Amino acid sequence: MNTMMPDTHRFVCEFMGYEQFLAASSGVEACESAVKLARKWGYTVKGIAEDDADIIMANGCFWGRSISASGNCSDPMRGKYFGPHTPGFPLVPYNDVDALEYQL
Repeated sequence: MNTMMPDTHRFVCEFMGYEQFLAASSGVEACESAVKLARKWGYTVKGIAEDDADIIMANGCFWGRSISASGNCSDPMRGKYFGPHTPGFPLVPYNDVDALEYQL
């Protein structure tokens, strides 16, 4: 375990049995971090070409009020006046496997 980590980080990791964790104060921070981790994994593990990773989202999702989250949901009122929207977040109908496979 990294001996340079702050006391709180060390306590949580030892208590939970984790090697590391990411503290976040809101849901949108957690979602934005998940997007970053998923894209990095896609590039480094799956070999996706740089700047070519998409995060496929389901219509009806809500993951916060950041610029990326506001513009990449199916509710037009959440993204209105916040464009241009962040690319790389195609939307598919929830529970529609054919639409999901089309995006792949």
